[in-house]
Amino acid sequence: MDILNEILVWVGVVLLALVFLSISVAAHELGHLLFAKWRGMIVEKFAIGFGPVIWKKDWGGIEWSLRLLPLGGFVSLPQMASMETVEGKTEADKASYPPAKPFDRIIAALGGPLFSFLFGLAVAVVVWMVGKPESEAQTTTVVGYVEPDSPAAMADSPILPGDKILFIDNQPVTRFSGGRDNIIEAIVLSTGPTIQFDIERGSRTEGIELVTTDIKPELDDVFKVRRVGISPAHRVFVADTLENSPARHAGLLRGDEIISVNFQKVFSAQHFISLIQSSAGAQVTIEILRDEIPMTFAMIPKLVETGDYMIGASLSPPGLTIVHIPPFELVINSLLMIKKTFAALFNPKSNVKAEHLSGPVGIIQNQALLARQDFRLLLWFVVILNINLAVLNLLPIPVLDGGHITLSLIEMIARRPVPVRLVESLQTVFALLLIGFFLFVTYHDTLRGVRMFQRDQEEENRAREQGSIRFDTTPTPAPAD
Repeated sequence: MDILNEILVWVGVVLLALVFLSISVAAHELGHLLFAKWRGMIVEKFAIGFGPVIWKKDWGGIEWSLRLLPLGGFVSLPQMASMETVEGKTEADKASYPPAKPFDRIIAALGGPLFSFLFGLAVAVVVWMVGKPESEAQTTTVVGYVEPDSPAAMADSPILPGDKILFIDNQPVTRFSGGRDNIIEAIVLSTGPTIQFDIERGSRTEGIELVTTDIKPELDDVFKVRRVGISPAHRVFVADTLENSPARHAGLLRGDEIISVNFQKVFSAQHFISLIQSSAGAQVTIEILRDEIPMTFAMIPKLVETGDYMIGASLSPPGLTIVHIPPFELVINSLLMIKKTFAALFNPKSNVKAEHLSGPVGIIQNQALLARQDFRLLLWFVVILNINLAVLNLLPIPVLDGGHITLSLIEMIARRPVPVRLVESLQTVFALLLIGFFLFVTYHDTLRGVRMFQRDQEEENRAREQGSIRFDTTPTPAPAD
């Protein structure tokens, strides 16, 4: 029954993701339709999706349809250019249509990106009102754990748990992930053979120490982007204890905040687990806060079948915080991310390549994952998606809106139309190239999805084998009574 419920949940969030993708597409195409109508142009079709028609209705002289593949959409404007490769053939005699002025075609082409931008801004207002959930781990710049044998651990000056990252490649960072100037983005988009980290390190005896270290990154197994093997700091709470476990016998309770192990400060759940492992079965002293009162417990970790030492407690980070990001700040952050991504794509020293871009399948995957976590995160992603739609469609590439604008501008400057056969040939060639690119990114989206599934299964199996300690990533209200 649990498996069936899990399948039903995933079916639901995928359908929800498809609905929101279709709404974003509809907003874009509605802009084209309304602006084309405003300029007196002929509109033949309005379609959500591509491929075979599953529903259609003629209304107002326009064929409205839903198509089998919900991965985009189009408005058929025969006075713009022939797009039969994407839109399919029509029975109408396009030669009988009066030619549209270049200015009118530019306005019709601009309608889509403008509506995508406005829709993104409108959803940004909603996100501002309802708030966006953020974890403590996202907003810190303090390192919570360093993976053994990772680039960060093997550097000449290794990064340590508790280090506060100030700059990466001489650029300031203000948070670990999400938002502007974050650590993950700085690592992924870095371009040199090494990444320079400027960190602040606290010491009981020496006070604050400023450390600069160069780290040679490696590629992540799942996303194939740069990583150095660090994760963010966050407070750690006891979510539950197992029966007859050292934690239960010692007296740990749900909601206890774990402060230290053997008087060494705990910076994250994984850091706590590593400290328990390093005890090698010797007695450990664990300091906790319970109702703001410090307490100390002694216990001896158990050796389990996997060869790990466990105390029999499940762990949880603190609850999420709801932040209200001003709408224009969210839009500006989206625009800056597009700029940084393009800069990395065209930099030969960067590891960011075309296969790292997401197509419709990747977008649906991301939306489904976010919807599963929190509906407000899905709304946040819709803002980013629509700002991307607005900007990318303005690229001066035939088939895209920017291509139509470019051809119309050429006609205005030359004072004569671009030859119809040339335009149709360009449209066909670039439509086929665009379809090929979609297939390319869909292939890589699918590979990423498979790798993510395999990684999650491995983590579940590892947690099931260990049994007596796990890290529950679902935040719980803490501290609890």
